[in-house]
Amino acid sequence: MPRFFAPPKDNLRQISRSRRSVFVRRFAVVTAAGVAFGLPVPGQAFAEPGPSSTTAERSAPTPVRKNGHKNSAMIDGDSGVVDATAGAAADGGSVPPRKQPSGMPFTQKQLGDRAKTRAIAENQRSFVESSTLDRQPRATTAAAPGNDLPTSPLEGDQNECLNAAGADSDYGRVHNRYLYCLKSDTNVHYWEVDNKGNPVEEVGTSKINFLVMAYGSKQSRSIRVFLKTIEDSAAYDWGPIDNITKAPKQHLVVDVRCINNVLDDTRCVLGGYAVSKTFGDWDDGPDWVSWDITSTKPTQSESDVDYKWLHEWQITFQGGAEDEYKTIAPGHTASRSMRCDSAAYFNRPKQPEACIFNDVIPHLEYSTQDKGPKPTDGVAEVAVHIREAQDNPNATYPLVSPPRDKRIPGKFTGSRNDPPLHRIPNTDPKYKENGVHKNAACYGNGTERDNYIGLGLPTPPDTSYQDCDEYPFASTSEGAANTTWDFSVKAVNLSQNRRAGRRLGEYFSSDRILQYDRDAFYVNITDTPVYDPGNDNVVDAGPDVSGTEGSMIRLAGAADAAEEGSVRWSVRPVSGTDAGATCTFQDAEAPDTYITCQDDGVFEAILTSDDGIDAARSDTALVTVGNAPPVLQLSGPRPWQLFRVNTPVDLAATFTDSGANDTHTCAINWDDSRSDSFGAADNCNRSHIFTRAGMFTIGVTVTDDDGASDSATVMIIVYDPHAGFVNADGSVAAPAGSLTTTPGASGEAWFHLAARYYAPNDTVPVGDARTWLTGTGFRFDTSGGDGLDWLVVTPDGKMAAKGRGTVDGQAGYGFVFYGYDGCDNGGAPGCRPGPDQFRMVVWTGGPNSYPTDATTFDTSRGADYDVDAAVPKTTISGRVNIQK
Repeated sequence: MPRFFAPPKDNLRQISRSRRSVFVRRFAVVTAAGVAFGLPVPGQAFAEPGPSSTTAERSAPTPVRKNGHKNSAMIDGDSGVVDATAGAAADGGSVPPRKQPSGMPFTQKQLGDRAKTRAIAENQRSFVESSTLDRQPRATTAAAPGNDLPTSPLEGDQNECLNAAGADSDYGRVHNRYLYCLKSDTNVHYWEVDNKGNPVEEVGTSKINFLVMAYGSKQSRSIRVFLKTIEDSAAYDWGPIDNITKAPKQHLVVDVRCINNVLDDTRCVLGGYAVSKTFGDWDDGPDWVSWDITSTKPTQSESDVDYKWLHEWQITFQGGAEDEYKTIAPGHTASRSMRCDSAAYFNRPKQPEACIFNDVIPHLEYSTQDKGPKPTDGVAEVAVHIREAQDNPNATYPLVSPPRDKRIPGKFTGSRNDPPLHRIPNTDPKYKENGVHKNAACYGNGTERDNYIGLGLPTPPDTSYQDCDEYPFASTSEGAANTTWDFSVKAVNLSQNRRAGRRLGEYFSSDRILQYDRDAFYVNITDTPVYDPGNDNVVDAGPDVSGTEGSMIRLAGAADAAEEGSVRWSVRPVSGTDAGATCTFQDAEAPDTYITCQDDGVFEAILTSDDGIDAARSDTALVTVGNAPPVLQLSGPRPWQLFRVNTPVDLAATFTDSGANDTHTCAINWDDSRSDSFGAADNCNRSHIFTRAGMFTIGVTVTDDDGASDSATVMIIVYDPHAGFVNADGSVAAPAGSLTTTPGASGEAWFHLAARYYAPNDTVPVGDARTWLTGTGFRFDTSGGDGLDWLVVTPDGKMAAKGRGTVDGQAGYGFVFYGYDGCDNGGAPGCRPGPDQFRMVVWTGGPNSYPTDATTFDTSRGADYDVDAAVPKTTISGRVNIQK
């Protein structure tokens, strides 16, 4: 059993030797421990994980990416792949899996069946408590498409979902139809491959934990998927040395994919691109990264009147193409289902389009304890009636003749055979027919009265304070007129019945219940207290809360008068606030809402309830808002960009700050003994002229008025054809580790460099360069005098030269040499005190590449690439001669 190693940061962490990942043959599969990938089959260059723990072999596709999509057949199965969701029987057991024909996409019906099967198998259920529906906001116009999706996961949603049951399962948790979360990890197997891409030897395995939060939109055909790695969770199994020197430098590329069986689902458009970071960078706990998945709108001939399409999506993981070691197969999270529609009948609030997470069983929930001091309070009598109808239908009215067991749908027990309810509009004739049958069974009147003589309620409801309540609801196709199912009627309090009906209507919008057989839902009855009988006009601002400026902070308020629209939030600053600080509410008339403040400090949120009958009441919650640092984006100049001396260098550095009330200061260090500092609104852009040659590391920092800051650096090259030329020949000591192809090799490394600009207007120097390591076959050489890109000669006796060449005759390598002309060896005017020094760096890369940590040869490995901090080695023999 391999041991994972986690490099120490603040302290040492011990990593368990237990490995929960399960691998089947060469495949990486989603297991209880998360995502694992990179396992090959002997003789095959490419393998991929299947959608379940049963897999079949696959061929090697060609990776491509188009407008947000990646290669087909890269993640899910090919010929003989088992349908991952076809293993549940009607009673929740298992049946032999069905195989999907090779390359054949699932139909929309099959995608819907897969989602329901997964929801049952994973016990994914969502519940909307009806009392919360009294406080739904009443928007009359729709927000701009996608504006309802957060820019980062809300803290309250993270706490509720990620800490709930199922979040750390293989499949994550569908918290409700608009929220999904997952806690998992990914295991990455890195391999040495031959020049054909065939695996030769596994060199190491890396593991890291991650979180996923995903939101469905109520205003567009999109979902937004967020991912964040857990800081200090990376663990490596590469060997004692490579755990520190190699493993953290390998890349992990994370992306999303919209799929249909083995194929990319071209009806999806992916917003955002793959995110590639080294394992070390991922382990620093970066901010959330996100992608949008958008469903294109079908024509009505392609879909139905709701313009509905179902899709499956997943998060993918693979190694970086630039790395020396490769992952043979990508990995992915378990496929999740999304349903997007453009149904035109969601108007309260207005929601013209939406996307939900479809692999969940939706429930409307009523409580038998939803009651208050007045008989008209709550919906308890309706809840009791529904429970009687679901659990003891034979004891309910109307009776059936001849006697038999009544069959009443709408209760979910965990079986696929549990009959659901289906919404119908009140314009459907069935809606009116359901009312006719209900009235006949309750009051003995109407055109259907003869069918219920002696079977209906013995005593009709007293219409002065009672209603006739029917279940299933009149707004469902299973209502009283349905000849397949039975129904129940009972006299209940008039106010409670109508309140329950209003909540049902709100539920249809809240959970995006489509009409007819295009959607389904269940009703769940609880005994949970949901009403405070102590006051008629109850108001509770909820607990004190905290968050950061510019982010949405949830206020979990409650007010009994909410259904009359007579509650309102207000806010006032308390302490630590700056002039101009403001806060806004997502819905100032909804007790349960979100507040966003544009500056840090402590604010008091005040919830006032006034129902016009009882005295107005208020309650407060403190909102502590922390400062958010600015975020700097340095887009120019490019790293290692070349400039001629005395020409402008334009710095392009923009920044954003979620604290809109903050002020900012920019500080720029040009690395030539000059600096700038100035106030700024949204950028630190400046132009600068360098008057001497050198390698300059420009640093820029933006700081807000609360002291939070963000910084970035970029190194540029400034050359001067008049500064001088170089002749250098000799040797330095190369320690073990200098040559990555032979890590144990050490000894004398030889160098030669001749470089100069011959004419004042030359932009490219001429000359040649060579280096080799004694006792090895390594030899680098430029090609015929045209392999140099630039030469830098500084006033203080330093030089650097960069170019291209071959290693052992193979092209595709870059070099940079550094030299210090020491006065001890009889250096020319401007020499540096001490001996001559030299450093050679060689890497794989094209003409515009530059060295990173993954170099082929470096005599001062780990040192900076700026000539002023290059740490060259003292020469053993030879000279470094800079002529000016």
